[in-house]
Amino acid sequence: RFQRLCLFAGLDAARYAVGSGTSTSTMGSQPLAGKSLTSALQEVADVESGSLYVAPSGVLTYNARSNRYNKSSTLTIAPQSLDRDISFVTNDAYVINKAEVSAGTGDVGRSSSSTSITDYGVIRRSASVPCDTAAQATNLAQWWTYRYADPGTRARSFTINATTKAASVTAVQLLALDVDSRITLSPLPNPAPSSSVQLFIDGLSGEIG
Repeated sequence: RFQRLCLFAGLDAARYAVGSGTSTSTMGSQPLAGKSLTSALQEVADVESGSLYVAPSGVLTYNARSNRYNKSSTLTIAPQSLDRDISFVTNDAYVINKAEVSAGTGDVGRSSSSTSITDYGVIRRSASVPCDTAAQATNLAQWWTYRYADPGTRARSFTINATTKAASVTAVQLLALDVDSRITLSPLPNPAPSSSVQLFIDGLSGEIG
Protein backbone atom coordinates (compact mmCIF):
# COMPACT_ATOMS: atom_id res chain seq x y z
CA ARG A 1 0.00 0.00 0.00
CA PHE A 2 2.86 2.40 0.76
CA GLN A 3 4.34 1.88 -2.70
CA ARG A 4 0.95 2.12 -4.40
CA LEU A 5 0.11 5.44 -2.75
CA CYS A 6 3.50 6.88 -3.69
CA LEU A 7 2.93 5.74 -7.28
CA PHE A 8 -0.58 7.24 -7.38
CA ALA A 9 0.85 10.54 -6.08
CA GLY A 10 3.30 10.64 -8.99
CA LEU A 11 6.48 10.23 -6.97
CA ASP A 12 9.51 9.02 -8.88
CA ALA A 13 10.54 5.53 -7.76
CA ALA A 14 13.91 6.88 -6.58
CA ARG A 15 12.17 9.15 -4.05
CA TYR A 16 10.54 6.44 -1.90
CA ALA A 17 11.57 3.09 -0.48
CA VAL A 18 10.38 0.27 1.74
CA GLY A 19 13.15 -0.14 4.29
CA SER A 20 13.92 -2.87 6.78
CA GLY A 21 11.57 -5.25 8.56
CA THR A 22 8.87 -7.60 7.33
CA SER A 23 5.30 -6.31 7.03
CA THR A 24 2.75 -8.91 8.07
CA SER A 25 -0.37 -6.71 8.13
CA THR A 26 -2.78 -6.23 5.25
CA MET A 27 -5.04 -3.28 4.61
CA GLY A 28 -8.63 -2.97 3.54
CA SER A 29 -10.48 -0.01 2.10
CA GLN A 30 -8.77 3.33 2.77
CA PRO A 31 -10.82 6.44 1.94
CA LEU A 32 -8.49 9.07 0.48
CA ALA A 33 -10.79 12.02 -0.25
CA GLY A 34 -9.49 15.18 1.37
CA LYS A 35 -6.33 13.53 2.71
CA SER A 36 -2.77 14.57 2.01
CA LEU A 37 -0.25 11.98 0.87
CA THR A 38 1.48 12.28 4.24
CA SER A 39 -1.76 11.51 6.13
CA ALA A 40 -2.54 8.52 3.91
CA LEU A 41 0.96 7.11 4.30
CA GLN A 42 0.84 7.61 8.06
CA GLU A 43 -2.28 5.43 8.15
CA VAL A 44 -0.25 2.71 6.43
CA ALA A 45 2.41 2.97 9.14
CA ASP A 46 -0.24 3.02 11.90
CA VAL A 47 -1.64 -0.34 10.80
CA GLU A 48 1.38 -2.08 12.30
CA SER A 49 3.13 0.66 14.30
CA GLY A 50 5.81 1.10 11.66
CA SER A 51 8.01 4.14 11.00
CA LEU A 52 7.42 6.72 8.27
CA TYR A 53 10.16 9.28 7.74
CA VAL A 54 12.41 11.06 5.26
CA ALA A 55 15.89 9.49 5.36
CA PRO A 56 19.05 11.65 5.36
CA SER A 57 19.33 10.84 1.65
CA GLY A 58 15.99 12.59 1.07
CA VAL A 59 14.12 9.34 0.34
CA LEU A 60 10.64 8.87 1.84
CA THR A 61 10.99 5.61 3.78
CA TYR A 62 8.70 3.13 5.50
CA ASN A 63 10.00 0.56 8.00
CA ALA A 64 7.87 -2.22 9.46
CA ARG A 65 7.84 -2.42 13.25
CA SER A 66 9.74 -5.73 13.07
CA ASN A 67 12.76 -3.67 12.03
CA ARG A 68 13.32 -2.99 15.75
CA TYR A 69 12.95 -6.61 16.93
CA ASN A 70 16.12 -7.84 18.67
CA LYS A 71 18.12 -5.11 17.00
CA SER A 72 21.76 -4.68 17.97
CA SER A 73 23.32 -1.35 18.79
CA THR A 74 25.32 0.01 15.85
CA LEU A 75 27.29 2.71 17.66
CA THR A 76 28.54 3.38 21.19
CA ILE A 77 28.88 7.02 22.14
CA ALA A 78 30.98 8.09 25.11
CA PRO A 79 29.95 11.05 27.28
CA GLN A 80 32.77 13.29 26.05
CA SER A 81 31.01 13.40 22.67
CA LEU A 82 27.71 14.56 24.22
CA ASP A 83 26.80 18.18 24.82
CA ARG A 84 25.31 19.15 28.19
CA ASP A 85 21.75 19.30 26.80
CA ILE A 86 21.07 15.59 27.40
CA SER A 87 18.54 14.55 30.03
CA PHE A 88 16.66 11.32 30.67
CA VAL A 89 12.97 10.89 31.46
CA THR A 90 11.18 7.87 32.88
CA ASN A 91 7.44 8.34 33.41
CA ASP A 92 4.09 6.94 32.30
CA ALA A 93 3.60 9.39 29.41
CA TYR A 94 3.74 6.59 26.82
CA VAL A 95 2.28 3.75 28.89
CA ILE A 96 -0.64 1.87 27.30
CA ASN A 97 -2.26 -0.87 29.33
CA LYS A 98 -5.79 -0.92 27.90
CA ALA A 99 -6.10 -0.73 24.12
CA GLU A 100 -8.91 -0.76 21.60
CA VAL A 101 -8.35 -0.82 17.84
CA SER A 102 -11.20 -0.40 15.34
CA ALA A 103 -10.54 -2.05 11.98
CA GLY A 104 -11.82 -0.80 8.63
CA THR A 105 -14.20 -3.76 8.62
CA GLY A 106 -15.99 -2.52 11.74
CA ASP A 107 -14.39 -5.19 13.91
CA VAL A 108 -12.77 -4.13 17.19
CA GLY A 109 -9.65 -5.63 18.76
CA ARG A 110 -8.98 -5.22 22.47
CA SER A 111 -6.13 -5.99 24.84
CA SER A 112 -5.10 -5.11 28.36
CA SER A 113 -2.23 -5.69 30.78
CA SER A 114 -3.50 -6.44 34.26
CA THR A 115 -0.04 -6.08 35.83
CA SER A 116 0.46 -2.64 34.31
CA ILE A 117 -3.05 -1.57 35.36
CA THR A 118 -2.28 -2.61 38.93
CA ASP A 119 0.99 -0.67 38.91
CA TYR A 120 -0.07 2.52 37.08
CA GLY A 121 -3.85 2.58 36.88
CA VAL A 122 -5.79 2.37 33.63
CA ILE A 123 -4.09 4.21 30.76
CA ARG A 124 -6.09 3.83 27.56
CA ARG A 125 -5.40 4.18 23.89
CA SER A 126 -7.95 3.77 21.15
CA ALA A 127 -7.60 4.26 17.40
CA SER A 128 -9.19 3.45 14.08
CA VAL A 129 -6.86 1.97 11.47
CA PRO A 130 -7.62 0.59 8.00
CA CYS A 131 -6.57 -3.02 8.64
CA ASP A 132 -8.92 -5.57 7.15
CA THR A 133 -9.44 -8.30 9.77
CA ALA A 134 -10.47 -8.54 13.40
CA ALA A 135 -7.33 -10.60 14.08
CA GLN A 136 -5.07 -7.80 12.90
CA ALA A 137 -6.90 -5.24 15.04
CA THR A 138 -6.42 -7.51 18.04
CA ASN A 139 -2.76 -8.07 17.16
CA LEU A 140 -2.11 -4.32 17.09
CA ALA A 141 -3.88 -3.81 20.42
CA GLN A 142 -1.82 -6.64 21.93
CA TRP A 143 1.39 -5.10 20.59
CA TRP A 144 0.58 -1.79 22.26
CA THR A 145 -0.11 -3.36 25.65
CA TYR A 146 3.03 -5.51 25.38
CA ARG A 147 5.42 -2.83 24.12
CA TYR A 148 4.13 0.04 26.26
CA ALA A 149 2.96 -1.72 29.42
CA ASP A 150 5.79 -0.20 31.48
CA PRO A 151 7.55 3.17 31.43
CA GLY A 152 10.76 3.22 29.42
CA THR A 153 13.76 5.47 29.79
CA ARG A 154 14.02 8.00 26.97
CA ALA A 155 15.96 11.10 26.06
CA ARG A 156 13.81 13.73 24.38
CA SER A 157 16.81 15.06 22.46
CA PHE A 158 20.55 15.43 22.76
CA THR A 159 23.47 16.77 20.76
CA ILE A 160 26.48 14.73 19.66
CA ASN A 161 29.53 16.84 18.92
CA ALA A 162 31.93 15.13 16.53
CA THR A 163 34.28 18.12 16.20
CA THR A 164 35.80 18.26 19.68
CA LYS A 165 39.26 16.83 20.22
CA ALA A 166 37.90 14.33 22.75
CA ALA A 167 35.09 13.09 20.49
CA SER A 168 34.77 9.31 20.44
CA VAL A 169 32.75 9.17 17.20
CA THR A 170 33.35 10.51 13.72
CA ALA A 171 31.10 12.47 11.38
CA VAL A 172 31.06 9.45 9.06
CA GLN A 173 29.65 7.25 11.84
CA LEU A 174 27.00 9.82 12.71
CA LEU A 175 25.94 10.25 9.08
CA ALA A 176 25.39 6.47 8.87
CA LEU A 177 22.68 6.67 11.56
CA ASP A 178 19.02 6.73 10.59
CA VAL A 179 15.58 6.57 12.14
CA ASP A 180 15.21 3.20 13.93
CA SER A 181 18.98 2.88 14.43
CA ARG A 182 19.87 1.66 17.93
CA ILE A 183 22.72 3.35 19.77
CA THR A 184 24.43 2.96 23.14
CA LEU A 185 25.43 5.80 25.44
CA SER A 186 28.21 4.55 27.72
CA PRO A 187 29.79 4.92 30.22
CA LEU A 188 27.42 7.47 31.74
CA PRO A 189 28.03 9.23 35.08
CA ASN A 190 25.42 9.92 37.74
CA PRO A 191 22.61 11.00 37.67
CA ALA A 192 22.01 8.95 34.50
CA PRO A 193 19.56 6.06 35.05
CA SER A 194 22.39 3.53 34.53
CA SER A 195 25.98 3.44 33.37
CA SER A 196 24.89 2.30 29.91
CA VAL A 197 21.68 3.20 28.07
CA GLN A 198 20.49 1.91 24.70
CA LEU A 199 18.11 4.07 22.68
CA PHE A 200 16.30 3.90 19.35
CA ILE A 201 16.54 6.99 17.17
CA ASP A 202 13.15 8.53 16.35
CA GLY A 203 14.44 11.64 14.57
CA LEU A 204 17.63 13.30 13.38
CA SER A 205 18.86 16.79 12.54
CA GLY A 206 22.32 18.12 11.80
CA GLU A 207 24.29 21.31 12.05
CA ILE A 208 27.52 22.20 10.26
CA GLY A 209 29.85 24.76 11.75
